[in-house]
Amino acid sequence: MAVKKEFECCLIENPRVVGYVKDGKPIVRVLVRVIESDTVYPVTGFRGIAESMIEHLRKGDTVRVWGELRKSNFIDKNSGTERRGIEIVADDIEFVGGGE
Repeated sequence: MAVKKEFECCLIENPRVVGYVKDGKPIVRVLVRVIESDTVYPVTGFRGIAESMIEHLRKGDTVRVWGELRKSNFIDKNSGTERRGIEIVADDIEFVGGGE
């Protein structure tokens, strides 16, 4: 079972829609820099959280994300090789401050 954590982050890009769940709601991903560790992770949000991410968040914003670190394996579309990654799957996101 994954452990839920809180991360204070700065968005290093604008959120973008990367897909849709079966009911047509968006899946949104954004790259963030975790302030405490200076580590970069993608944050993925689903349904209502995803809609809020697209509507309210912009590059440079500071947010607090509650979620879990999740490891995944995937095939790189460009090289065809298997890759591994870690992402934060968001349960909730709170706007802390504006950026650029």
